[in-house]
Amino acid sequence: MKHNVFQKITAAVLSALMLLTAASCAGGNAGTNDTSEKEETQMTQETPQNALEGFESSAKLVLPHEAKGTVTYVIDDTHKEVAMIAEDLAEKYPSLKITFAIIVSFLVSVQKSGGNYAYNEDGTFSFKGSNLKYGYWDKLLKSYDGKRFSFDSHTYSHAPWGIDDTTDYGFPANTIQLETLGSKQAIKQFFGVEPLAMIEPGTGNKLNYRPYFLEQVKKHYYGMRTTNKDAKNTPDYFAANVNNRYNIGSFMIVDRTDGVPTPGLVDSWKSYIDSKLRIGGWACFCIHHIRHDGSGLANQQVIYESQADELFGYTESLGDDVWVALFDDAMKYYFEMSTADLKVENDGEKLTVKITDGEPDEVFDFPLWVNVQVPEEWTEAYADGEVLEIKEKNGRHYVLVEVAPDTDGVSVTGK
Repeated sequence: MKHNVFQKITAAVLSALMLLTAASCAGGNAGTNDTSEKEETQMTQETPQNALEGFESSAKLVLPHEAKGTVTYVIDDTHKEVAMIAEDLAEKYPSLKITFAIIVSFLVSVQKSGGNYAYNEDGTFSFKGSNLKYGYWDKLLKSYDGKRFSFDSHTYSHAPWGIDDTTDYGFPANTIQLETLGSKQAIKQFFGVEPLAMIEPGTGNKLNYRPYFLEQVKKHYYGMRTTNKDAKNTPDYFAANVNNRYNIGSFMIVDRTDGVPTPGLVDSWKSYIDSKLRIGGWACFCIHHIRHDGSGLANQQVIYESQADELFGYTESLGDDVWVALFDDAMKYYFEMSTADLKVENDGEKLTVKITDGEPDEVFDFPLWVNVQVPEEWTEAYADGEVLEIKEKNGRHYVLVEVAPDTDGVSVTGK
C-alpha cells in the first residue's frame, strides 16, 4: 500500500515538473516572437517604402503663381506726356507693367525724303544720322531692363496708308514694308529692342490695304494686337486657329474729352478683367492719352489720371489672382501653352517634368508654370536643389515648378 502511494506521488511530481517545463518553454518562445515583431515594426518606421514606387503623378499647365488670368496694358502712340504719367503710376504699383506701342515717326527724327534712310535691294531699310526726338526717351532707356516696360511696333507713321502706295516717303510701292519691317528695324536700332508683335492701328481693319498689310505682318512678327474686344485670348483660342495669333483682342478704353472723368466708367473696365479671369484668359487694354484730371483734349481718345490710378490699383489689389505682364511675355506664354505637350516621368527616385511645344526656341523660351502632383507621404519637396512648397487642394498634394519648353525639364524629389 505504502509503495503504491509513493508511486502515485512520484508520478504527480514528475507530471507537474513536465508542465512547468513546457510552460517555461512556451513563455520563452512567446517573448522571442514579441521582440521580433517589435524589431520588425521599428525597422519599417526607420526605412519607409519609397513613396514614388508605383505612384502615378498628374500635372497641368497653369499661369504664373496659379493666377486666374492675365492683364496687359499697352499705350498706343506713346506721346511723351502720356509715358511720363504712366511711368509715375508704375512707381506707385509694383506689379504694373507697361508696353509702349511705338509710332517711329512720332519719336525718331528721320527725314521723309530718303536722305537719312534708304530701302535696300534685299528688302530691308537703313536708317542713318537719326536720333530720338525727346531727351525723355534717352533717360527712360537708360533704366530699361525688360521687366517693367517694353516696346512693340505701332507701324512707322500710323497714317491711312495703303490707299496710294506710289509716293509715300519716296519709296514707290514700299510703304507697307516701311510700316511693318521698317518700323521693326527702326525700333531695334533706336530703342535696342526687337519687337515681336505688331500693335495694329485702330483703323487698320477699315482700310483696303489690310490683306497685304496682314501678309507682311505675318512675315515679320509673331502676333498682332487688334481692337477686337470680343476675342477670347485663351490658350484654346490660339490653338484653334493659327490666324487667331494675329487677332489678339483688346479693349480700347476712352472717356469724354472735356476734362471731367465719367463717374463709374472704370467699373466696366474692371468687369473686362473679371470676365477674362473667369476663363483663364488675357485682358489686354489699349490706352491712348492719359490726361491730368481737368485737362481735356478735343478729338482724342482720352482717359484721366484718376481713372488710370483706379484701374491700376484694382489690378494691384488682385494680387496673385492676376498675372500682370508685358505684351510680348503674355504672347509667348499663351502661344506656348496652346501647343505644349506636358509629360511627367517617374523613375522611382524622382519625377521629371518635361514640356515640348511647336514654337521656335530662339524666341519662345518663356518658362511655363506646372502644377505637379506629389505623394501625400512627402513632407518636403525639392526641384533641382530648390525647396518647394507642398500645397494641398481637395486631397491632392502638389508643387509648382517652372519648366522651359524643349529642355531637359525639371526634376522633383522629396521625402
